[in-house]
Amino acid sequence: MSEWFIQYGHIARLTYVMLAASLFQLSCTSDTSVNSGWGSETTNGIVRAKIVYSDGRPAAAARARLRPADYIATQPSPLFYEASIADTVTNSQGSITLHEIEPGEYSLEVAEKGTLAVLSRFALDVKTDTSDLGTLVLRPVSSIVGKIRTSAPPGETFVSIYGLERIVAIDSATGRYQFTNLPEGSYTIAVWSTATPQNVATVRTPFLLSGTTSTVESLDILRFNEEDYSQWRHHRGLRINTTTAGADVHDDVHSFPLLVRIGPGDLDFSEVAEGGRDIRFSKPDGTKLRYEIDTWDGKAGTAVVWVLVDTIRGNNDTQSITMHWGGPDGIYNFSSPRAVFDSSFGHTLVWHIRANEASDSPLFEDATPFGHHGIPSPIVRPSITSGVSGSGALLDSVPTYANISVQEYNEALIFARGSFSISFWKKGVVGDVAPKMTVQGSAYRFQTAYFNEINQRALLRYTDSTETYSAVEVPLTDNEDRWHHHALIANRATGKLVFMVDGAIHLTDTLHGDTPLASLFYNDEGIRIRGDRAKLDELRCAHVARGSAWIRLAYETQREGQTVVTFR
Repeated sequence: MSEWFIQYGHIARLTYVMLAASLFQLSCTSDTSVNSGWGSETTNGIVRAKIVYSDGRPAAAARARLRPADYIATQPSPLFYEASIADTVTNSQGSITLHEIEPGEYSLEVAEKGTLAVLSRFALDVKTDTSDLGTLVLRPVSSIVGKIRTSAPPGETFVSIYGLERIVAIDSATGRYQFTNLPEGSYTIAVWSTATPQNVATVRTPFLLSGTTSTVESLDILRFNEEDYSQWRHHRGLRINTTTAGADVHDDVHSFPLLVRIGPGDLDFSEVAEGGRDIRFSKPDGTKLRYEIDTWDGKAGTAVVWVLVDTIRGNNDTQSITMHWGGPDGIYNFSSPRAVFDSSFGHTLVWHIRANEASDSPLFEDATPFGHHGIPSPIVRPSITSGVSGSGALLDSVPTYANISVQEYNEALIFARGSFSISFWKKGVVGDVAPKMTVQGSAYRFQTAYFNEINQRALLRYTDSTETYSAVEVPLTDNEDRWHHHALIANRATGKLVFMVDGAIHLTDTLHGDTPLASLFYNDEGIRIRGDRAKLDELRCAHVARGSAWIRLAYETQREGQTVVTFR
């Protein structure tokens, strides 16, 4: 019997190593030594193995493929991975050596003539680690067959295997699929659709013996809007209070990503499927709400989820949504950052800062469809710290500013009207003078700086392309070791510039200059973020001028001790 479980998809698992599988160029020498990285660094991990036939003879010219354990072959191939990718062949002695392998968990598949293969799974803990896999024996290959029943249009659903370069389309008439020439071992199969590649259904297969064929249990997959939440076993309401006792927001806010923090007292995490795959949200009229699971820790009993609410009414304490869990087996995890932070809602960049499992450095993952992921400077890399909605990043100042660039940005985001919004959470390092954070594009610079040892004052400054600047000094109360929310709104239609700190307007000024702002981005580096002894979380950029009600609601729902969203 197969074990079904759903996991947030790693199809778009992004990283800052920038290893493009489709562009990867191999360099092989006589002893089959392969460098898997782009740079010249030689301190990364090394992987060695010797491949032999069952009689002990070395297997020369056998194909070897190294993939991260969470890798999923897609069409097109993923551009970025936080771990290394490498293809090579064994030398005349059946040996391979792979250099500059990033820390992480891996699968090494070696195949010979489509009839013999072997699989080895291993982990590298640090960049200087060496993993000697020893002698691997080629054995007869095996096959897996299965069936997927889905309402998705024919030809849109694919099946891949985690950690292997394998992908097949399901038969549009029968729903069947087949993998051949597999090594002996157990596998996790990923089922995904080109329409929503971030939603991945997975199944663990029985152990596949050499030379056999294994049949995987069938699964019915429904679309998001086809699900019936009355089949979910548990439900709980969440109240949204925008009165003076809550957010103190008096205007309606539309298409808003609502932060929902879940703790041990809010639900029994043992009743939720692995990774929160059966969590759902709806309005009182039954309308299903899109969501993104930011973090989920079933053992600790904590989770952070973003829920897209079409309208949050101002000055209202009766609005609510419902959380559902305990759904039927074999369902998708419909967690989707792109659905919540779609560009049609004005989002250009939304950084969820996550911890890199292989190191103590943060990952700056963009939740929008644009994929504007942050790429830290190799000179001074940020370090991970606790944040507002999960993890944050400490941008240090030794020996220079910690820079984060956004590359591969969308040329369509050079705005004709020049309106945009920038917001982020910042915490100064207590005891340091003037912790700074700067967000810079080609025609502007937005900087905040804190002053004195406990950061009781903030100076916000905006400089345009004409070097004309607007600035405001804001007192910060109860500031020691506290996060503050900063926002800049540039509205070309009204000609106004607005500074907000912790949900309150502190300056409204005139936008200077006769020409529109050229771009939210900075030359060829995208947005440039510079941090000096400051912590950063949840940086957001929009290609629209957000209203003050939107910014205040974001602050009030995300801050520590918020009273806006409560379980009933």
